[in-house]
Amino acid sequence: MADATGSTGAATTGVTAPWTPSTPPVALSTGVASGLNTTAIINASMQVDVQPYNNLATKAASYQSEISAYGQISSSLSTLKTAVAGLTSANVSTFNVTSSNQTVLTATASAKASPGSYSIKVNRLAQNEEVISQSYASDTTVAFSTGTLTVGNGGHATTINIDRSNNTLSGIRDAINRSATDVSASVINDGIGYRLIVSTKNGGAINGLQITGTSTGPAGLNLNDLSYDSTNPASGPTTLLQTGSDASFTVNGLSITSHTNTLTNVLKGVTINLQSATSPSPVVLNIGQNSASSSTGLKTFVTAYNDVLTQLSQVSGQGQPLYSDTTVRTIQNAIRTMTTTYFNGATSILAQFGINHLKDGTLQIDTAAMDKAVSYNQLGFNKLLDALSYQYSSYASKTPSAYGMLGNLISSTIANVTTTLQSNISTIQTQESGMSEQLNNEYSMYQQKYAQLEATISQLRSQSGSLTSTSSSSSSTTSSTNAIPTLNTTA
Repeated sequence: MADATGSTGAATTGVTAPWTPSTPPVALSTGVASGLNTTAIINASMQVDVQPYNNLATKAASYQSEISAYGQISSSLSTLKTAVAGLTSANVSTFNVTSSNQTVLTATASAKASPGSYSIKVNRLAQNEEVISQSYASDTTVAFSTGTLTVGNGGHATTINIDRSNNTLSGIRDAINRSATDVSASVINDGIGYRLIVSTKNGGAINGLQITGTSTGPAGLNLNDLSYDSTNPASGPTTLLQTGSDASFTVNGLSITSHTNTLTNVLKGVTINLQSATSPSPVVLNIGQNSASSSTGLKTFVTAYNDVLTQLSQVSGQGQPLYSDTTVRTIQNAIRTMTTTYFNGATSILAQFGINHLKDGTLQIDTAAMDKAVSYNQLGFNKLLDALSYQYSSYASKTPSAYGMLGNLISSTIANVTTTLQSNISTIQTQESGMSEQLNNEYSMYQQKYAQLEATISQLRSQSGSLTSTSSSSSSTTSSTNAIPTLNTTA
């Protein structure tokens, strides 16, 4: 099965080619004695028997072509799924935020922001309350007794067990940082010795830092020496280092205070980070909305959507591996629902915001129409984007939908078809294995017969040659014996 990222698990299967004989078991020189093209004769003799095997090989190659085509579709769908995941209002409906003095403040805006210009004067930054212990000779060897240390900030408290593993300044610092959520601790060397500093995390004037040390174990320094009571700062050796205070600032002349320097609820959808209070003049914060048609995420979605439709058309055309394939039609129908269906409470579809269908079904962005429609109904546009992204990306990876979610198309629809095709190929390979052995045996039989024929013809020719030679020798001997002698007539 595939996962929702696009892998179909369609590994290349060893599809066999049309049958060819294995290494011939008999060495045969074609036509040495007979002059016949015995290889051609054998191949012609086997042509009918080989055809069923070759038909299976052709079918297996066809299945493999279908698997490859589905792999291409799966890859395109995976790219589309990634594009849809990024098609959220936060990624598309973006704002351009500028600060006239970034040393004083910076800001970011989400899709819930509104365009505007604001004059902000920072009078005072919020600061954490900090306390510091008395000085100790070492932060790692000077030991406190075992017991508990309770640290609190604004009514919330965390009790930490102090034992032999953490009863030094460094150990207590690490224990606080590991367990407490609203305070932090550090150790500083002031040139005389080591001191423990405990600070609130969220600052503000209302946060009262409380530390209560209780020793219950044997010998060691008293944990109570680390105690601090914000209502009575001078009650122990741990003293106040810095008072907690609220940030003070004005927005368009309106005075506002905050316990933190990160402002998330002053301007809807805008996060303002106060950096300093050094500027004597207000800082101008401008929030401008970027045009929806310029969104990279939206363009990426349209391109990926069109690529899927093009891919489906290419692999399912006449003469292609998936011609008239029902699974391809299922995928095409599922993809079309992305642009023609209302999802998860959305009251709009893409066409209402300038994303139009061309005659071939692909999409095109009408930039002017989009920007105009979005300016009239920004909320509806944002809701559509979030619903579409959820329906086809996030939701699809968890629970398949009747609409054929992208993740479900990849990991179920295509994967199931691919698994069936691979099973068909395996079945064919099993059949081919048995048929190949029979064909090789038949081929070997023909080779042996023609080898015997060549040997017989060669032997007969050898015998014929021997008889011819013997006959010629006998004729020569007879002629010599019967010759008339020549008379000598010399006196």
